[in-house]
Amino acid sequence: MPSRKKGARRRRPGWAPLPATASSWDVTGTGSGAGTSSGSEEFVGCGWAAPSSLAMAEVGWAPAEKPNLFSRLEQSLNAFVERANGQAVANVCWSIATLDLMTKHKPLLDRLWRQAMDMDPAKLNGTELNQLAVVQLHARAAGVVLGPEPSPQMRDSMTRAAKEGGRVSFAIEEEYSRLLREVGFQHERQVPPVPALEGSKLLTIDMACRRTMVAVELALPGCFLSSGREKGRTVAKRRLLERLGWRVITVSWREDDEMDKKGGGLFETRAVSYTHLRAHETVL
Repeated sequence: MPSRKKGARRRRPGWAPLPATASSWDVTGTGSGAGTSSGSEEFVGCGWAAPSSLAMAEVGWAPAEKPNLFSRLEQSLNAFVERANGQAVANVCWSIATLDLMTKHKPLLDRLWRQAMDMDPAKLNGTELNQLAVVQLHARAAGVVLGPEPSPQMRDSMTRAAKEGGRVSFAIEEEYSRLLREVGFQHERQVPPVPALEGSKLLTIDMACRRTMVAVELALPGCFLSSGREKGRTVAKRRLLERLGWRVITVSWREDDEMDKKGGGLFETRAVSYTHLRAHETVL
């Protein structure tokens, strides 16, 4: 074992912002702790383990046997905050909100949120500002109080980032939209989850009827892990919409894929769309 130079500072697991925030990002991607019966976000590693390995983590690992990233960060909070940059702060806040751990890890969230609100928004990039806007939206929907409120400059920067961000629309969405109109479901595309976000691209609903508060979300391949389980952010978006009062109908690409394999066509696809809506007692 190589000797350590005299006076050299020993590395302490969980104190390095970049590995820790990468780990929280990857574990959030697996959906660990979100939408599971165990409610566990436990996994191997304290921020030093390889993110690629953490992304393979399974929810079923026993909590008693595995260290918890967010609990370890709370134990080393001052050291983490001192070294954390905007990316680290935004990533960990976003992960806590997405995994619905805002109450369980409120001290950590509060401290990092204050740190974020004290930052110069001009030094945060669009992704980081978007993440903070998502955290604020999740917190309000869950009744979690965040303080302080963003300054006017920070608020304007978050709003601008939300309008400039957003995902790419796929051709299959246009096809499903047409099918839904054919079965009588009148709707709009890319609808904001709350009126205050009008004009924003933040967590927009694929297809929605504002009058009946019915949201139709297409679960495309990018919404799933290779194991077939939904990604953390997919579960989080559905949970957010339900908390905001939307009735969420999820149409999985797997159904369409199965129909293609069986030789199904337009009629079958239309029937699936209709069945989804009727099953949720939607007023057509």
